[in-house]
Amino acid sequence: MKIIICGAGRVGSSIAQYLSRQNNDVVLIDEVPLRLLSIGDVADVKTVLGDGSLPESLVEAEADSADMLIAVTSSDQVNIVCCQMAHSLFKIPMKIARIRSDSYNDPRWAKIFGHDHIPIDIVISPTHTIVEAIHNRLDAPGAFDVVPLIGDRVRIIGTRCADDCPIVFKPLRQLTSLFPDLHITILLITHEGEPRIPNADDILYPGDSVYFATETSHMMRSLQAFGHEYRPIKRILIVGGGNMGLILGQKIRQTSHNMHTTIVESDQLRARKVAEALPDTTILQGDIMEPEIIGNLSPESFDTIVSLTDDDEVNALSVLMLKKLGVKRGISVINKGIYISLVSELGLDVIVNPPMITVATILRHVRHGRIQAVYPVQDGFAELFEATALSTSNIIGKPLKDSNIKSGIILGAIVRAGDVIMPRPDTVIEEDDRIVILAEQRLTRRVEQLFSVSLDYF
Repeated sequence: MKIIICGAGRVGSSIAQYLSRQNNDVVLIDEVPLRLLSIGDVADVKTVLGDGSLPESLVEAEADSADMLIAVTSSDQVNIVCCQMAHSLFKIPMKIARIRSDSYNDPRWAKIFGHDHIPIDIVISPTHTIVEAIHNRLDAPGAFDVVPLIGDRVRIIGTRCADDCPIVFKPLRQLTSLFPDLHITILLITHEGEPRIPNADDILYPGDSVYFATETSHMMRSLQAFGHEYRPIKRILIVGGGNMGLILGQKIRQTSHNMHTTIVESDQLRARKVAEALPDTTILQGDIMEPEIIGNLSPESFDTIVSLTDDDEVNALSVLMLKKLGVKRGISVINKGIYISLVSELGLDVIVNPPMITVATILRHVRHGRIQAVYPVQDGFAELFEATALSTSNIIGKPLKDSNIKSGIILGAIVRAGDVIMPRPDTVIEEDDRIVILAEQRLTRRVEQLFSVSLDYF
C-alpha cells in the first residue's frame, strides 16, 4: 500500500515508522529538512521537502499512485487543503486529517466533511480522543493504560503489581486454579525495564508492569487481584481549563453525577468562560503552583488530580506536589516523549501522552480487512489487534495448543455470540469469533498468516 503523510512532527514521524515496518510504501512530506533527515535515519521512508498542500509536492510524492493520504501538520487549514488537493487532483481514495480546532468539530457543522463538501474520509480530533483516554483511566483505579476493544466488551488494562498483590511469586499456570474467579489473560510483563510476552512458567514480582485482557464487567475485580482496591471518586481536581479541561469537565458532569469537580485555570477570561459552561463546577482562577491557590483547595479532600495544561512541567510538578499534600491519585498529560521516561520514575500514577494516543487512533483507521492493529503498547514493543476468524483461517476447529501460534503472539480474549471467553490451551476457535491478539512488533506479519487473511493495508 502506498501512503503519503503530510507533516513530519512526532505524530507523522511515528506513523511513518510504524507503517514502513509493515512493508508499506511510505512518503513523508515536510517543510523542515531536519525532521526529514531524522526520520531517514530510523525508517525506510521516502521524503519530500515541501508543503503537502501544494500540488508540486504531491506530484513529487507520486500522489497519482497513492492509496491513502494522512495529513497531520500543525495547521488544521493546511491539513484540509492537503486532503482537498489529494481528492481533486489525484483521486486518492482514502484521506485522514487531524483537526484540532473545536470550531471544526462542533456538531452543528458535522456535515462539512465528506465528498460533497470538504473531502476528508476520517477526521481525527485529538482533544476528544485524549479526553476519552483520560476518562477511561478515571474508571480504572491503579491502571496506567486502558484500551477498550470489540465494542468495549473487552478491555486491555496496563497496571503495576502492588507490593501486596495476591498473585505475585506464583507461576502464571497456577492462577486459574488459585483464583478461579479471575477472568483475565496476562499478555505482557515488563520486569526491570524488559518487556516480554509471558509463558505459563513466568512469575510476577512486585513492581512489575503488566498488560492483561479482561471482560469489561470484570475489570474492577481483576484490578483488585493486582492490589488495587476500587474506591469511588467523589472529588476530582482538574488543572487547566483549556479545551481538554472543559470537555473533561462536561463529560464528568454527564456521566458521573456523584462526582464533584474543581477546575483551576490561570487565565481570568478563560476561567470565566469555563464557569459559564459548567455552572455546577467549582472554578478557581489562579496558578496551581501558588500557595494561595493550594491553601484554598484542601488537597487531602481530593481523590484524583488530572493536570492537562499545555505545559508538561506544570502537569508533572502539580501532580507530584498535590499528591504529597494528600491527593490520592494523579494523572498527568505529558506531550514530550523525552520527559516520559524521566517523570514516570518520580511517582506519577498515570501518564497520558497525546501524540501516541493520536498515532494509535490514526493506525486504527489505516489497517484494513479482518485484522486491525489498534494500539501500540510498551513504546512499540508490541501491537494489539482485533481479528475476526474466517472459515479459511488455519486455527479454526482445533485446540489452541495444537495451533501454529508462534512464541511472541498471544490471544487475549474471544467474543463469540456476545459472550467473552478467556482463551485456554483447550479452547477451540470457531468461524466469526472476534479475537484480541497481542504480538511483538516483529511478528505482526505472522498474525496475518495465522488468520489466513489478505490484508491490502497491512
